[in-house]
Amino acid sequence: MNTRYPLLWSALCLALGIILYDGMPSFGLPGGWLLPAGVFFILLLAGGRRNRNFFLLAAFLFLVICGMGRMALSDEAWQQQSSWALGASGRWSGIVRESPSVNREGEPYARYPVELRTITYDDGKVQPVSGTAYIYETSPKQLYRAGDRISVHGKMTAVRIYKNPGKIDLEGRYRSQRLLGRIYPEKGETLRYGGDSGDFRIQRWAESVRNGISESFAPYMDPVRLHILGTLLFGGNYGDIPQQIMSSFSTTGIVHILSVSGSHVALLFGFLYFLGKWLHLPGKLVVSSAILLVLFYSFLSGLVPPVIRAAAMGILSVGGLFLLREKSSLNLLGAAVTGMLLWDPFYLYDVSFQLSVGASAGILIFYRPLSHFFRRFRWLPKWIGEGMALSTAAQVLTIPLVLYDFHSFPFYFIPANLLVTPVLEWVIIAGLLAAVLSFLFLPLAGGILHL
Repeated sequence: MNTRYPLLWSALCLALGIILYDGMPSFGLPGGWLLPAGVFFILLLAGGRRNRNFFLLAAFLFLVICGMGRMALSDEAWQQQSSWALGASGRWSGIVRESPSVNREGEPYARYPVELRTITYDDGKVQPVSGTAYIYETSPKQLYRAGDRISVHGKMTAVRIYKNPGKIDLEGRYRSQRLLGRIYPEKGETLRYGGDSGDFRIQRWAESVRNGISESFAPYMDPVRLHILGTLLFGGNYGDIPQQIMSSFSTTGIVHILSVSGSHVALLFGFLYFLGKWLHLPGKLVVSSAILLVLFYSFLSGLVPPVIRAAAMGILSVGGLFLLREKSSLNLLGAAVTGMLLWDPFYLYDVSFQLSVGASAGILIFYRPLSHFFRRFRWLPKWIGEGMALSTAAQVLTIPLVLYDFHSFPFYFIPANLLVTPVLEWVIIAGLLAAVLSFLFLPLAGGILHL
């Protein structure tokens, strides 16, 4: 074990504990994990001064047990959600958390992630509800926004969790979201608007800005490309992309590019950094400005959990890289991962979290060697070689993660990730540039979109 990166090893030990808890979840008594954790902590203090190897072993076991304990607490909190609501029927009320997912093919529908507040039974009894649900509306005539109060009469049913190959296991993500189930309006029922709750203001503002950008782009792009670009830039809106194209992304193994992760942030950070070097600006000024722009991009994406995680890890890793502090950054990345897993251990099973960690770690570990490799090609401009090194480094560890999450390995998987994904990343950069220019000089933004 390399003790130069204690926080990175702490994150790995916590992750191992979370995985072990799912494999053998019961210690027999609630909170029983505290006993072995306490024993190992005492051993850690007692034997650490005399034997370094004993200290490392005790620290390893202590952190693993802490991971198991944190997962136990989170699992207990999940059990305390309003699980009784599954199968209940009545009028549900709640607040829309973020923009709905809209499917426009076949029978159109909108799916709203809603933070539930109450259920009113047919006899008039009102009961508070703790948790979230997906509320569906078929053939929606209007779309509600984040922060809107809505209500619907219907029955809550279980969310389907697919375990078959080729599908991501969504159980961890649903538990992280405290998702209880899904609700369809009863026949003849529609969603009722209950006013603006005043909550989720950032998500509401971000949605308005994104809609404005989309309207500016619309005259220059056909609807299909417009929806693909919007998803590449900000994630979500998968239902707006035709199923045939989504299948193409999946079968080539590059569907992960549609999810905002650490690679998006690293790409944006790297582009701004290289632009600053080209303009001969001071390095620290460029990095500070890039951090502010990344934070703005995070706000523009609605500060949803995947974007927050990607921004935090991307800023720590790439900021440290360009300030020539890779070793410190690996520890900072470990600290960020440790903090996020302690906050919510279910993050470990979220594909966006995995890709953010993989991209950030890959950049810190492989960027410098790859950068030296591309310098051997003297005909290649330095800034292009560095950009290629950054893009490739972000892919090195994400490729195995994509294989694990999507359970497929088509023969064109590696060339698609090494050749097509970098092109799509430059499309993201061009799209973000066009988004900024759409507020300043729309014809120039339109020219970029045509390209």
